[in-house]
Amino acid sequence: MESIRQKACPNPACPDAGKLGAANIIGHASFKAKSGPRQRCLCKTSGKSLHANTGTAYFGLRCSRSEFDQVATMRVEGVDISAIARISGHSRSTIERWLQRAAVSAKRFNDEHLRNFEIKEIQADELCTFVGNKTNTRWLLSLVEVSSRLWPSRVLGRRSYRNTELLFNQTVVRGRVVGITLVTSDGFDFYETVVHKVFGVFAVYGQVIKTRRNNRV
Repeated sequence: MESIRQKACPNPACPDAGKLGAANIIGHASFKAKSGPRQRCLCKTSGKSLHANTGTAYFGLRCSRSEFDQVATMRVEGVDISAIARISGHSRSTIERWLQRAAVSAKRFNDEHLRNFEIKEIQADELCTFVGNKTNTRWLLSLVEVSSRLWPSRVLGRRSYRNTELLFNQTVVRGRVVGITLVTSDGFDFYETVVHKVFGVFAVYGQVIKTRRNNRV
């Protein structure tokens, strides 16, 4: 849970609306809920109060934060949604809604806080998945900054030049290139062109080409 100092006034008419960390947000009162005590905050600029959970994945939940966190953690560890439902005692549809909340909150956190990291070594890769049936495929393109183990960008969609370029541009915009960056990938055609376009002379690029023999890589 974020501290009060990380709250922002949700009132669009407030001059400080959306400004995280503004000094105008203070603790105001507390109240009891079924899932435990809750705090309210006050925006000194607008005079409006806000829930301490405003702007977080916990806002409006009818459960404890620990239950929600446990469900999100189990999913991150690869536990099947049906299994999570059985373990937690909640319906599958409830678990799916909670995970959607967690995903939106995590994306917002990354967009706000994943900035100014050093870009020294990057690994690019793709994962093929499907929606509904195996004929409706989707590609998840992702980058890993090896020295920090950050996953600074990912793109879900077609395995195309446009998405490949978007993937690398997201990383460069958020971070900062330190010296000559080492970039590695598999043999996907568009990587080499995009790396040279985005990094120019400030990158060394290498491909790892996988071959199989007797069902072994």
